[in-house]
Amino acid sequence: MLTNGTLLHDPGVRAELANVDLVLPSLDAATELAYKKINRPTSEIDLQVYLDGLVQFSREYRGTIWLEVFLLPGFNDDEPNLRALREVIDRIEPQQVQLNTLDRPGTVRALYPARMEQLEEYRRFWCRTDPHHRASGGPEPGPGLPDRYRIGHPGNHFPASLHPAGSPQDPRAPCERNQQVSPGVGREGRIVAEEENRGVFYRAIPENSLSFDSI
Repeated sequence: MLTNGTLLHDPGVRAELANVDLVLPSLDAATELAYKKINRPTSEIDLQVYLDGLVQFSREYRGTIWLEVFLLPGFNDDEPNLRALREVIDRIEPQQVQLNTLDRPGTVRALYPARMEQLEEYRRFWCRTDPHHRASGGPEPGPGLPDRYRIGHPGNHFPASLHPAGSPQDPRAPCERNQQVSPGVGREGRIVAEEENRGVFYRAIPENSLSFDSI
């Protein structure tokens, strides 16, 4: 079960997930500023309630948790944010932590993904400061050493690519919903097509274009 985790504070939601074998919740930030910049939550969502919900779910749940952590250069990859994230990870105690980064066009032009060497640096930082690793007395973690921190690779979670489903460029199974886009939407200027390394993507154009000044 993939979830952004924002409803895990609800006992009813946690009960519904009790019999699921594997849950993959998201954790993008553990500080207020990074959370607001990356997730832009509605006023009803409180960061601490969200984090406490993740922790409470992990205490009650008897299945496997693979925590997906989204890292974005300049937003949540400095040492204070990495340490805050790791503290929450320690409270959740997932069986695996997958480090992900931006894999499709961002809502703000200046966004860019972490390079693979940056992800490896984050992983090594967390391994060095992870109490499970310290307790094991293991060597300095390297790419081939078993630990709970894994680097996600582009393509693990496919964004809304506009290659026709089932085409050679589309690695997914056929999916009709991505095969067509209403011509009227493009003519009216509400979306634009963008060519990226992994294919063509559509970007919605809001009435008031987003910028860092509005964050």
